[in-house]
Amino acid sequence: MSEIKVNVTHAFRKYARYGYDKSGLDIFDICNIALGATVVKNEAAELVAVYQTLQTLEYSRRTETAEAVRAVYFRHANRPLKKNEIAWRVRRFATESYMDERTVYRRLREAKELFAEFYADGIKNIK
Repeated sequence: MSEIKVNVTHAFRKYARYGYDKSGLDIFDICNIALGATVVKNEAAELVAVYQTLQTLEYSRRTETAEAVRAVYFRHANRPLKKNEIAWRVRRFATESYMDERTVYRRLREAKELFAEFYADGIKNIK
């Protein structure tokens, strides 16, 4: 089976750029918007996977991981990333939340792995 490569950072930032995180949408709204707004089903699967990732993290009491994703990837999503900007955001979040930087990177990796699972399922199920 060929694995589809997706830039997870880009997917999280696109979700924030569209403002879906701030609006109180449910999964059905996100699916309808994603399918109607995008031409390519990969983009729709990305947006739905980001939504499912954040909701799963919130409901499974891993809110610190969801907060890390929002602090690192969602901040200033409308402008391009500068060199080492992700590292600076991780360092800032680690300092503000009294965590080690390695812990923040571990949590971001958990979110990325969860996103990859939802994305793979979404690609199969979107018609």
